[in-house]
Amino acid sequence: MEDFRQLIKETLDEGKDSFIIKLLQIDVKDFPQAICVLQSELQQHQFEQPKGTDEIHQAFIQRGVDAMKRMTNDEYEFPEWTINKYVIRSSESVQSTLS
Repeated sequence: MEDFRQLIKETLDEGKDSFIIKLLQIDVKDFPQAICVLQSELQQHQFEQPKGTDEIHQAFIQRGVDAMKRMTNDEYEFPEWTINKYVIRSSESVQSTLS
């Protein structure tokens, strides 16, 4: 886990959108959904402020959102209730863990 944290830090230090997108492993066609999910994640962290909040993690998510927006040159507005494949995958992961 510490190696991955170091990789994120190095990627952020580089400051290149392409490096951030590569680390996120999100296909260009999936940027709109990914932006929606990651923005929701950021908002959740801001409201909840969990103990031990990882600032590098939040910075990485924010830079990822910013990079995807720059690379698409579009502004996507989704309602808060939007369900997309990333939310479904997350739910499936939680359910399989509980089983």
